[in-house]
Amino acid sequence: MWHNGDVGMALVTRSGSHTLFKQILKYQYPENNQSEENKSSYDQTIWHPVKNLSNLYDLKCDNFVLNKEFAVMVRNPLERFRSACARKQCSPIGGLTTMQEDVHFWSIHSMGLIVTTAKFFLFPCQLKDCMNYLNLPTNLEKLNGESDDKKPNLNQEEAELFQAIYEKDIELYNNVKEKCHGRF
Repeated sequence: MWHNGDVGMALVTRSGSHTLFKQILKYQYPENNQSEENKSSYDQTIWHPVKNLSNLYDLKCDNFVLNKEFAVMVRNPLERFRSACARKQCSPIGGLTTMQEDVHFWSIHSMGLIVTTAKFFLFPCQLKDCMNYLNLPTNLEKLNGESDDKKPNLNQEEAELFQAIYEKDIELYNNVKEKCHGRF
């Protein structure tokens, strides 16, 4: 979770958050946009841009941040899950059985992000709306795309287990999608 006092953003893997955090780093922290030879505050060897931001909070330790309004990107849970499986190169059952230990498979519900202070944005159609909310320019850089052929399909047993585990995320996605109906 990142919060600058005015607006905040929760990092939800495989939901477009990486792209948004890269924009936050670029535009909210201009000191990080120095020339390559003079980059003192941005460590490009760190795999994820969120690791370079100040005002970060670990939800496991700093629940007080949830009292302030913040953005959450909501992606179709099944597509987000399939994307995580492709990223981690594991089977659906592997993702379902390791979801407690691996942030790629955490549900929005399990992260405690389904709260009244959350402002939900539908991925991908509301990326620009979220950027406006975060006071960021809306020029986007696409990151981390996987082709559909790398995403595994779930068999009947895996689909039933997925639906039971991600039930709250599926409900959230359907509600956010319904509210946005007609905008995409």
